[in-house]
Amino acid sequence: MSSLPAVTPLTLGKYVADKGEKIANGTFGTVYSVSYRQAEGLYAVGEGAVLKEIFCRSSGDKDGALEELKALLCLDHKYIAKIYEVAFRDGPFVEEVRSSPHLFVLVEFCNGGTFGERLLEPSSDLQNLRWMSQISEGLAFLHSKNLVHGDLKPDNILLNKVGTSEDMVSLKLTDYGLAKSCILFSQEQAEGESENKMIKFYKESPMDVKSWTAPEVFNNAEHKKTSDIFSMGCVFYGLLERHYKVTADNRKLFGAFVYLDHPKVGDAPLGWAFHMAPQGLVPEIGFSRTTSLANSLKDLTRQMLAHSLNRRPSAEKVLDELKLFASGFDKPNVFKAFYL
Repeated sequence: MSSLPAVTPLTLGKYVADKGEKIANGTFGTVYSVSYRQAEGLYAVGEGAVLKEIFCRSSGDKDGALEELKALLCLDHKYIAKIYEVAFRDGPFVEEVRSSPHLFVLVEFCNGGTFGERLLEPSSDLQNLRWMSQISEGLAFLHSKNLVHGDLKPDNILLNKVGTSEDMVSLKLTDYGLAKSCILFSQEQAEGESENKMIKFYKESPMDVKSWTAPEVFNNAEHKKTSDIFSMGCVFYGLLERHYKVTADNRKLFGAFVYLDHPKVGDAPLGWAFHMAPQGLVPEIGFSRTTSLANSLKDLTRQMLAHSLNRRPSAEKVLDELKLFASGFDKPNVFKAFYL
């Protein structure tokens, strides 16, 4: 991670972000680690955040989009990363030529990296159950507010360390509610092009987008709560089985993948296979783990990965089932360990 050569303090509502370091290139733009402070007054030393810059390549109803995104600022839950501010800005955060306003999102910093990185290492059944409970509780909270995540995947789940042991690491969902605006403003649409921009994006997207996308999203680009459940099922399958595909740049994507001897499918993410293959051709995914807990978790995960939306459980139901599984442990203080 290297410091940027030139950074201009960026005012976003009541906050000012500066001292940025580029930490990633995302699907829609650039991600920076920044310091932030109140626009008026001093701030505590070491107060950090993540600044997401989404490149806007098309015009659109920015006022309408901003109104929707501003609603995310009031969300507060221990298993979601807090969004501090969102804004469209013309001025650069770094010295570069910019032809249109870009969308900036200032988000809580989590110090443990991404869940996708953590999946490179093994974990116990109890740890898996703890993580699944935290992810489902965070998603259940969003759904209780009539919000869909829209882009749930391992890289949009962050680890926050509050101690040195594995038990003292909690997960936080990030990038919730941003997918629609990111797609609409970051994708160009040629004059006379008839296909919906959202549908076109999902159909033509690379593996690191398709891997956790529900099959119905490829048809109408409408991401529902049940679509989030499918995405969460893909994350859970990747966690339980450590099943992954390797990208062209040698990254491992953990999720649910199947192979079909079909010209339009081949070796593909489960949601894409459901979308492309004839009805009934996609086989049921398999599990290799055989412990009693793993068997219970895999049955729940299968329900989440159902092709039919109506067969998938709600996030609240998933959480209730996981709590029931946790109650079967004889270890003391297991629930205390689950909910940091």
